[in-house]
Amino acid sequence: MRIQKQLLQKLMITCILVTAFCIFPAAADSTQHDSVLKIATGSPYELGLVDALSTSFNEINNCTVEVTKAGSGASINLGRDGKVDLVIVHAPEAEEEFIADGYGLNRTYIMYNDFVIVGPDNDPARVNGITDVADAYEKIAKTKSIFFSRGDNSGTHNKEMYVWNLTGITPEGDWYIITNDFMGATLEMADTQQGYFMTDRSTYIKLKQNLNLSVLVEDDPILVNQYHAIAVNPEKYPDVNYEMAVKFIDYIISQNGQEIIMNFGNEEFGEPLYFAASTPDISSSTMLNNSVSTTPESSGFGVLLTIIGLLVVCCMINKRR
Repeated sequence: MRIQKQLLQKLMITCILVTAFCIFPAAADSTQHDSVLKIATGSPYELGLVDALSTSFNEINNCTVEVTKAGSGASINLGRDGKVDLVIVHAPEAEEEFIADGYGLNRTYIMYNDFVIVGPDNDPARVNGITDVADAYEKIAKTKSIFFSRGDNSGTHNKEMYVWNLTGITPEGDWYIITNDFMGATLEMADTQQGYFMTDRSTYIKLKQNLNLSVLVEDDPILVNQYHAIAVNPEKYPDVNYEMAVKFIDYIISQNGQEIIMNFGNEEFGEPLYFAASTPDISSSTMLNNSVSTTPESSGFGVLLTIIGLLVVCCMINKRR
């Protein structure tokens, strides 16, 4: 009788330990994993916005955000390789392919700015004041005026090639200079050689005091530049920090996150560098799509119910004895 009672007690202790494991799985191992969020993005980091967003997010979530500076194409490739948890990009076709191939989840519109064509004041292609960007490209190509291209499969480069496709022109020749560099660096090269360049307005605002280039072409609807945040799918790469990536997306589109975006740049430059994608009262739940399957959690819940059932049986046996 005593031996049976001891066995029963051991069984109950085992059930309790297994139950605790199901409720708090791998707690010791996940602490370090959950505290780091790896992001890949380009200009939003180069201009300081990601740091501004990360400061309060880190405090709220006891997290450290690590950023790899990369253009949209390179950022999406990092996501495809499972080397980051989240990408913030502005290349719609590449983003849609990333989602369709199963590598990205929760694609969420977070903010926008716009592109402008800057150039020298003497404006050799005579594009100043044109609001049709394709027309401006045609004039630049016709006059063989110096034009700079990032050439790096970034969101900016993709937009540039989209416009060239509209014109039916394949840009080539000594006048067409490919830098394979980031926005700020290419803008500075264009300034040095007094050429044209399609830059985002945000980078131009930050650097314009040190540039001898002016905004010559703007306000074409084609030049609107939307940014999305996309989490990497944990079904492709189980080690990615998907939970923290979704938390960061939720934070960006929260009232606090959107206010940070709306105000970023005002104090230093007298105008914002980006515009919020939505009003602060829009719920993030309505903007998050393509959620990952909850099968792992459902399976754990089933195990938990089984263990609770065993505990009940143990208690009934003990009471009868």
